[in-house]
Amino acid sequence: MMEKINRAIPRFEASFLSLPERLRPKLSSQPFELSFEWAICLFGAGIILYFALPFEPALSLASSFMVGSAMIALYFRNHRLIFTIALIGFMVALGLARSSWHTQYVNSPTLPIEEQYYEVEGWVASVEKSGTRERWRVRVTDIDDLTQVQTPKFVRVRIDTTGFHVGDAVRFSARLKAPPAPVVPGGYNSARAAYYNQIGGYGFAVSKAEPARIGALHWTDEFKKRIAEFRFSIASNIMEKAPKSTAGLQAALLTGIRTYIPEDQTVALRGAGLAHILAISGLHMGLVAGSAFYVMTLLLAMIIPLSRSIDVRKPAASIGICVACAYLLLSGASVATQRAFIMTVIVFLAVILDRRAFSLRSVAIAALITLLWHPEALLSPGFQMSFSAVTALVVTYREWDKRRTVFRDRSALGRFWFGLKSLTVTSLVAGTVTSIFAAFHFNRVANLGLLGNMLAMPIFSFWVMPAALLSYLAMPLGLEAIPLKLMSLGLELTLWVSEWVVSLPLAIGYLAQASNLVLLIFVIGFLALCFLPYRQGKIFGASVIGLSFILWGLSPVPDIRISTQADLSAWDNTDHRVLMSRNTRRDKFGRQVFAEQSGRPAFDLLPLSKSNMGKCDGGGCLVKLKGYHISIVDRPSLLAEDCKIADLIVWQGEREPGRVVQRYCQAQIIDQRSLAKTGALNLYLSKKGIRMDPVFKAEFVNRPWGRAYRD
Repeated sequence: MMEKINRAIPRFEASFLSLPERLRPKLSSQPFELSFEWAICLFGAGIILYFALPFEPALSLASSFMVGSAMIALYFRNHRLIFTIALIGFMVALGLARSSWHTQYVNSPTLPIEEQYYEVEGWVASVEKSGTRERWRVRVTDIDDLTQVQTPKFVRVRIDTTGFHVGDAVRFSARLKAPPAPVVPGGYNSARAAYYNQIGGYGFAVSKAEPARIGALHWTDEFKKRIAEFRFSIASNIMEKAPKSTAGLQAALLTGIRTYIPEDQTVALRGAGLAHILAISGLHMGLVAGSAFYVMTLLLAMIIPLSRSIDVRKPAASIGICVACAYLLLSGASVATQRAFIMTVIVFLAVILDRRAFSLRSVAIAALITLLWHPEALLSPGFQMSFSAVTALVVTYREWDKRRTVFRDRSALGRFWFGLKSLTVTSLVAGTVTSIFAAFHFNRVANLGLLGNMLAMPIFSFWVMPAALLSYLAMPLGLEAIPLKLMSLGLELTLWVSEWVVSLPLAIGYLAQASNLVLLIFVIGFLALCFLPYRQGKIFGASVIGLSFILWGLSPVPDIRISTQADLSAWDNTDHRVLMSRNTRRDKFGRQVFAEQSGRPAFDLLPLSKSNMGKCDGGGCLVKLKGYHISIVDRPSLLAEDCKIADLIVWQGEREPGRVVQRYCQAQIIDQRSLAKTGALNLYLSKKGIRMDPVFKAEFVNRPWGRAYRD
């Protein structure tokens, strides 16, 4: 059998190579060669495949496919075509297997979906914001009436935090349930995020917290506890000594704790395209570690005997790595910060090893390490925005270096002009790429983000962050008040710029949400544009990106939302700024997310009883939308009559409709029992009929993060 295969392979390769030149792929100078960058993309494709599956794949099956692909690649290593195909299968299977293994590794118990009372004991891991209130993320050590196997690792509770600090052992009573499901189909999957953060319960406290005694902790928990205490003690010190107007922002930049940032400042920065400064990412890590690197390079260079004997950049790079590691721990080591730390270490290692620091290879290595560590990070907006921006900048500056003149104007004016051009190109490229991902995930675009970044980033980069580094250095001496004041002045100017930009006309635009398929098509086009050589590859990538924008523009917008409590909200046919709802007091958050998903976050809420589209009486409402009659009923006596005239009935009664009525009713009936199986619904009305899009799709309920909603 193998002899026949070996005889057939050369003929297959010869027939492939006989194709016209324009039909054959040009991945490199040699046909069928798979570059390292594309191999990492295939690894990411395996991760995407894992999360897109409507069932939980067996780790043994993924591992078997990975091993089989590796064996085929080794056996046919002299046949480039078969070797490349096997290598592609290996990288995809590796991403699938790694995701499956990581999901099993982080598995933690989850509370039931029904809200229940629990006596919780543990220590406070962090303080977070919940609207205008604060909440705790508690590392649980014990819950009464639950065995160790049933006890979640973390719970998140709204509670009065007065008198307690991070790291304190506490005991309290709370009403808890499983982490919430997505509010709208295709929306933010909070249950999945909670699963990978090992949070097994959400709720609120029904008693005041009391000090508790907990036993000895595992050394890893003890280390995390000490780090958390240290971070929040620094944040408390900053809130006490920094100017009140910017203390929350300063605490966020220095420790990664965003609990104390006023909401109006967050909104202003987001609207001006400056929200990225709130997340400890590559910008902050680069400025802190880079400043340490350049300062140490200067100091070591001033030691003449040392600078003549060694390359002082290498010990300075080692110190830069240590500073980056310290900043990683102080800022909370979130996934975004871990990603920035990995990229920073790679850059410094390149300096130490005399390699090129910024290249697509270094970006690919950073992406590989990040995804091996946290495969689920691939789905996060932070990962997509940061790596796409870095990739686009590397490609842009590589092309710029090829085309710019060798001789550069070294005068002060020439250096200023070159710096201004570099800043403009950086802001334009990074802002354009990240805004597309931001529009997909958050349904809004900072139209004047380039202006905001051009005006604010020089202040932030050369004023705010150096002052932040000085604040760190001054804290052990108790002299941090002066650099904190200096940092505050820079932040006040940054906030003034953001508020001015937001006040301009059309500063913020809103878009309807596109499907995951549209995002995937855009990513394929973006990667092709960045990685494929030759003009044909660039044209292909740009064409695919254009196709994704066309599909985005053609994406349908839902007409109706039905919450899990059978509350109906619908857009008015005559004015799409008007959102109608029978009960305007319930489902406020779901209604707002539904409006944002439709690209209409600023809407006028109107009761159905006062709209021209609906007729209401004491027993319900009848709404006419796009030629369909939709009835909202809560009285059994009206159900039989509405079955004759309505196309869809939303039953809000306490009891389930009778089986006889359901059997002979011409309209489809949606009640709370059916909604418990489907979750909230988005309805699309067209000439072809009524299409329902549920929250509880197979890729949610059949996966570990949706197990609480399975039955």
